[in-house]
Formats: sequence, C-alpha cells, structure tokens
Amino acid sequence: MAALALQPSVAAHVGSPDVFLDGLAGPYRLFVTVRPPYAIPGVADVGILTTADDVRDVHIVPLPLSGPGAQFAPVADRAARSPGDPRSFTGHLWMMTAGAWQVRVTVDGDRGTGTLSIPVPTFPQSTLAMNHGLRVVLFVLMFLLAAGFVGIASAMAREARLEPGVAADRRARRRGWIVGAVAACVVGGIVFLGNWWWTVEASNYARYVYKPLQAMPTVTRDARLRLELHDPGWIASRHLNDFVPDHGHLMHLFLIPPALDRLWHLHPDEITTGTFEQRLPNLPQGQYELFADLVHATGVSETVTGRLETASIHGVPLQGDDSAWTEPAVRLKPDTTGEEAARS
Repeated sequence: MAALALQPSVAAHVGSPDVFLDGLAGPYRLFVTVRPPYAIPGVADVGILTTADDVRDVHIVPLPLSGPGAQFAPVADRAARSPGDPRSFTGHLWMMTAGAWQVRVTVDGDRGTGTLSIPVPTFPQSTLAMNHGLRVVLFVLMFLLAAGFVGIASAMAREARLEPGVAADRRARRRGWIVGAVAACVVGGIVFLGNWWWTVEASNYARYVYKPLQAMPTVTRDARLRLELHDPGWIASRHLNDFVPDHGHLMHLFLIPPALDRLWHLHPDEITTGTFEQRLPNLPQGQYELFADLVHATGVSETVTGRLETASIHGVPLQGDDSAWTEPAVRLKPDTTGEEAARS
C-alpha cells in the first residue's frame, strides 16, 4: 500500500473508469493506460508507452491491491510491441471480481529490470446485452432442438414396437400422440424453468452492477456545508465506516460552478458515520457541482457527486490545505488595425 501511495501522477476522469499513470519502473519512464472492463468478469485493456529505446520486453499481471493475493502473482502476460511504434506495448488482462486491483508492469531492458504497480478499481458498469441477430439464431436453434426432441419421442412411442415394414395402426398413432404431448410439456417446462433461472441470474448481476454512493448536501445557518452519504445498496463489502486518509484527509471535496470559472478544494471532517461537515468560505450565490473523493480501507476509491444551490455565503477564510482558484480576467488588447490602415 505504501509503495502504491508513492506512485506519481495517478489520474482518472469523473464518470470514466479508465486509469492513467505517469511513473517510473526502475530506470524506465512509463505512461500507462488501463481501461477496466464494463462487465465483471471481463477483459481490461492495458497500454504502455515508454520513453526509452532500450526496452526489450514488458510483462503485465493483475493482482489484488491488498491481502494474501497481492503477494503471490500468477504468471505474467507478455505485452505485444506495436509494429508501428517500438516504444508502445499493449496487452489484455482478465479481471474476475469487483474491488481494488492493481496491474503490475515489469519492464526488461539494457538498464536492468523495473516494476511499476497501477491501482485499478474494477466496478461492473453495466450488463452486456445480447444483440438481436444472436437472439434470433439462438431462438431458432432452441425451437429446432425442442421440435426434434418431441418428434423423436413421438416416433419412438409410435414405431418402436412395430415389425420392419409394418405400418402404424390407430393404437400406435394414438400412443405416439400421447408421448409427443408429454414430451412437449416437458420441453415447455424446461424452457420455462430455464427462462426463470436466466431472469434470476440477470437480476442478481443487475444488483452487482456498481451503484455510486449518494450525497445529500445542505448548508446550515452558520454557513456549514453538511454532506450526508447514503449507500443505495451494492456489494456487502462496501461500508460507510471504513474511509481512510488519502493525502492526509478523509475527503477531498471540489465545488465547481457551471461556468467553470472558479474552483474550491475543501476537506470536510467526518462528524458521524457517513456525514461530513466543513465551514464554507465566501461563496457567491448560485449553483455548484460537488465532487467528493473518498478511499475505503479495501483500497477502493470512489467519487461522490452532488449539486448544491445556495444564496450568497459570507464564510470564513480558507484554512489548512483548503484552496481556491479563480479564472484570471482576460484583458483584451485594443484592435488598432483599422486606425493604422486609416493613417496609411
């Protein structure tokens, strides 16, 4: 964990699971992109770009971020070198479960071996829908299989006892119809139970799809921002009482107006489980988008979003690591082209 915390320039985008890292694997500088799968289990795409020309091989392997699994790595996969750019490598890795993972990159070159670990949270983002063409093909195959089973069962009951060359009499045909009807009922029951099983599995996986924490922001009379977190229900291992400090704070909160001309970076304190408070600085009246970064003890990081609409706030000066940014006013240089043209 400490080694991963020291890695520089780990970044991601709000609403995107992709992870980007600019770091050193021993003497080699790497730019790594990891695109986790949208469905779990699934395949993650890994891209590595090195600034060195003396890299011979790059190997990648997925590991849990913590626990016993982080100590025992499976056999690493060799990343493929791009034929168009010898400094670029790509690979694909299976991510089997949701949670906190890491992708370990090992580089071999003329200057020795270097290793770099990239923390990668894997969240099931959606279910993979079956396309219409495949649905039609599978339905036709199911119909043919069911019809063939019913036909075979009916023919066995109708003709199995007949001597060669003897036509089926009325009794044999009746027996075939009865067995065929029973077989059709059996097939119908199997299809019904199969559809029920499929629906249950799909519903279970739908509950497994990542659901972000919900935030309810309010402003108290004494200009305090109160942020209450709620878990809409996801996996049982996610809790609201296991947040750990990241860069010295449990929460990093960003307030951004729609005009994107200002930004406040605040660090609310947790007053009760799942509830954070912060004395606000001076804020103009308006609407603000909230982005709160949190890290669980499992290593999984989450970005909680919300929206706050407030009147003008006369708050307190920024303290500690809190900071603010305002877009500098752009001073336009007067256009004197017309005047110069007139003089000439």
